[in-house]
Amino acid sequence: LAFAAGALLQTGLDLPLPTGDARTAMHLTGTVFANAGGLLALACFALFVWRRTTILPSQTPSRLIVRGPYRLSRNPFYLSLLL
Repeated sequence: LAFAAGALLQTGLDLPLPTGDARTAMHLTGTVFANAGGLLALACFALFVWRRTTILPSQTPSRLIVRGPYRLSRNPFYLSLLL
């Protein structure tokens, strides 16, 4: 939906696409953020598997995860989705 809305705004308002170095910088920045989010999600998932607890919020966890990214953030999975 967000992509469709952006495409409609791009077409409807006749917004110019960036070119040259600006486009390359935006592409590189987006790639870095997307890969960081993916790696963070995988690290969080690995911690849950390693500690043998559920990843589903509707189920009761068997352990509290306080290592890795959970030392710094209450829910790094949400941060990975944001990235």
